[in-house]
Amino acid sequence: MISREEESLTRTAILERPLSNREGKIQKSIEEKIEDADILTDFDGTMIREESQYLEILAYFLFKDHNHIKFVKEVAKEYLDYKKNKDVSGFYSLFKGCPVKVLDKVVKRLSQNEEWDELIKKEKPGNVGVLSRNNWRIISGYLNQLNYPSGKITIAAANIPEIENGIYTGKSKISVSNENLAFLIGKKEYICKEEERKIIGGDFNCKRLKGGIYICKKKRIF
Repeated sequence: MISREEESLTRTAILERPLSNREGKIQKSIEEKIEDADILTDFDGTMIREESQYLEILAYFLFKDHNHIKFVKEVAKEYLDYKKNKDVSGFYSLFKGCPVKVLDKVVKRLSQNEEWDELIKKEKPGNVGVLSRNNWRIISGYLNQLNYPSGKITIAAANIPEIENGIYTGKSKISVSNENLAFLIGKKEYICKEEERKIIGGDFNCKRLKGGIYICKKKRIF
């Protein structure tokens, strides 16, 4: 029998599935959400400061598991596999066994990137769509606490780690990867950091802005 807290977390995860039916209404597809956005943005290191939530997972396991060397070796292997294969799901396998509440606590400590904020206020888009390889649940939690008057901000697409009874299983539903990022952006403007700029490649014209973020678009002349 699961606890009330675990039941609540599981219920929240179910309600947050972006393509599920809620109250008889079919949610929009990723393509429709991207089309609805006036501008797209990355999340970690772009919309928010470069404060990786994955350090929380590392700290959790290091304090829990006395075999630190074994864990660090496993993390290093996963990272090297990612660098070689560019498989985003490799990062999410590190979540296995980590309670959801460990990462949920991180959301409250995330801080907005001032340069991103200034850019959005300047562009004045009606709808900002977050397009990220990051954790859908973390982005959703951050947006829920964000009081941003300049426009509507929604998740266009992100990756969804699998959760069972309040615990990450290490599996994930990958909607945004290195391989399809440029395709998903299409002809939209995309705000990102250096890493994403390199991933989307030479088909995009990218202008570097203050704070090291970029605004990119196909065949755009600045």
